[in-house]
Amino acid sequence: MYAPSKHLTPIVKRSSTFLLLLLTLGLSSIALASGGSHYSGSSGKPKLDSVRYALGKQVYKNHINCDNCLINQSKVSKPEALSLYKQIKKNKNLKQSLSKKERKALKYYMRERFKL
Repeated sequence: MYAPSKHLTPIVKRSSTFLLLLLTLGLSSIALASGGSHYSGSSGKPKLDSVRYALGKQVYKNHINCDNCLINQSKVSKPEALSLYKQIKKNKNLKQSLSKKERKALKYYMRERFKL
């Protein structure tokens, strides 16, 4: 009759332990990939829309804060920015000279830039 070798048993144990470890790691990776986005180290703050932010910044520098614009200051405080933000929303000339996309981008830029 055939008798199993004494040397074969440790190999089988190591193989099954290794397979169990691989299975555990694989399942952990799948769980993190599928639902781990909440724990990615982010502060929960939504990402910045860089295209809209850049357009808003351009509109701000070319139509709001420049020579012959609503203001011309190198530094604007948060209260000044809030006042300016409210003024921009009511300004009829800006509504006529800027597209809807530019106005939305400008408001987005100001909210993000000055934390309004």
